[in-house]
Amino acid sequence: RFPAWMVGSGGDTVWMSPTASPRTLIPDSTRWDEPNILSLISSARNEVLLQFLSYSTTARDRSHYDSLDNAMRRAAERGVKVKLIVSDWEKGSPSDTPLKSLSSVPNIEVKFSAIPEWSGGYISYARVEHCKYICVDAKTFWLGTSNAEKSYFYTSRNLGVIAHSEKLASMVKEIFMKSWTGPYTELVKPGVEYQPREHGERK
Repeated sequence: RFPAWMVGSGGDTVWMSPTASPRTLIPDSTRWDEPNILSLISSARNEVLLQFLSYSTTARDRSHYDSLDNAMRRAAERGVKVKLIVSDWEKGSPSDTPLKSLSSVPNIEVKFSAIPEWSGGYISYARVEHCKYICVDAKTFWLGTSNAEKSYFYTSRNLGVIAHSEKLASMVKEIFMKSWTGPYTELVKPGVEYQPREHGERK
């Protein structure tokens, strides 16, 4: 599906392709976010790095949604190293069960990201990594507005872009690894009973 756009600067060429959701509102269905993301993960040979604010295998209508979950598992089965970061807003929620399940799969590691409260006090719905991106083999990445939940691909409007550039992808990987190896992330462990983090209005 490349090229959609080609941008050249300083001797570097970037191949870019826009993506969007939901499919029913896209004139060109080949630009739909979900299949492009799944295809990107399927193309991985060595490494997939993913970060989202939220992650869920249960849709808002309570149906099961495992497209992204299965894509990561298939990549891991091929020997691809998969690393996933989600915000600690998922702690103690129904979503932490599939995250624990993923973390038990060989070649998959999952971490919660927890940003400490502001020194001046509690701020509701803040102090959280709001990232939404996927980097594959430090060569190609998707950057968008969709979280890892069905509704973002099927019932709400979202935009993204897939870019092929080793220079830019290396920068995306560097950003990911700063979170991954930094002091604000912790490994998700299957046997741990997590307590939910407060992030609404404090009474």
